[in-house]
Amino acid sequence: MKSAELSKVILSFILVFVIMMGYLQHKLHQSYQPDHISFRRLILDSTEKSGQHHKVTDSLQKMYAKNDLAIFYNVYISSQNTTNALRIVREQLASRSASVLLSNAALFYTHIGNLNVSFPPCQKCTRVTAAPEGDEVLTLQALHDYCMTKPSGRAIYIHSKGSFTPTVKNERLRRVLTKGVFSDECVKMPKGNGCNVCMGKFVAMPFHCAPGNMFLAECDYINQLIPPKDFNAAKEKLMVRLWNMTRSELQSELGMENELLDGDWGQDWQFRRPSWVGTDRYAMEHWLTSHPRMQPCDVFRGNFAYRNPPYPERITPLRDFAPSEERKQFVQKIHPFFSLAGRLYTFKQLYHEEPPKSSWMYHFYTN
Repeated sequence: MKSAELSKVILSFILVFVIMMGYLQHKLHQSYQPDHISFRRLILDSTEKSGQHHKVTDSLQKMYAKNDLAIFYNVYISSQNTTNALRIVREQLASRSASVLLSNAALFYTHIGNLNVSFPPCQKCTRVTAAPEGDEVLTLQALHDYCMTKPSGRAIYIHSKGSFTPTVKNERLRRVLTKGVFSDECVKMPKGNGCNVCMGKFVAMPFHCAPGNMFLAECDYINQLIPPKDFNAAKEKLMVRLWNMTRSELQSELGMENELLDGDWGQDWQFRRPSWVGTDRYAMEHWLTSHPRMQPCDVFRGNFAYRNPPYPERITPLRDFAPSEERKQFVQKIHPFFSLAGRLYTFKQLYHEEPPKSSWMYHFYTN
């Protein structure tokens, strides 16, 4: 074979090789990119596939069915600070025992982290999941499963705030939030009074949440929510589509008729920050409040700063409809995704419905 012909063969082989490698790389990227799966989500997927994820056994389903009120407790025990984690668990269990209404309530807990450490002695406590890695999805999915089994029931969700990051702020936050959801004001919330969730404090701006993510909820409301294990994927799919739009496309998509000026767009980081839009590891902090039929009550009046929480001993729980603040009190320029139009659009995309006309949202966002 002549050298010129040999060179052509070699070049043809190299070209085919490059094309094939490019195709394989594209397929690999394509198989990963659409869901924007985070590392934490991959950890959860691995625990589900290995059988560590919570499964509703027949015996557990029977336990769920006979309890009208159940507490779900997300416990993280660090190998580096086991003593602190166990102190927090004992403290929260003691708060439960101190409540006349909750001392005999069933408690179902998820044990994440160091599995060589035993959970403290606890009456009517059942472990539903144990995993060396994971997050709140594990426990909130168990709570959702309970509510599907007991639609007329109520569920309380707490977690061992501060066991992963022990700080003075987290100490106060954990204690004040536990005090709120364990208070008689929340536990005695009348059925059918208009509220379907109760927490220490509900915040409507810039996004709907219960700061710190501890709450009591009616099961008939929980059952309307996207299951926790599916929520992040649904929310990320929605946000990725919006993030890829131009401003004019986004304004049209949100149904905002009046043209927005540059000053009406707030800051772009607001619209892309996971903690604000409720994606990735922050998805579960947005899960409870994601439905258009959510009507919150809270028990702490006045300002509640997540970064500087109040001292629990200075707070007396008093239940009322939330939010107690007005929209105009929030003076920061905000991205239109967090306006009423953005809220309505998100509800329609996730749940295919808008809030009922009697909802607090219409008054809040227009006053």
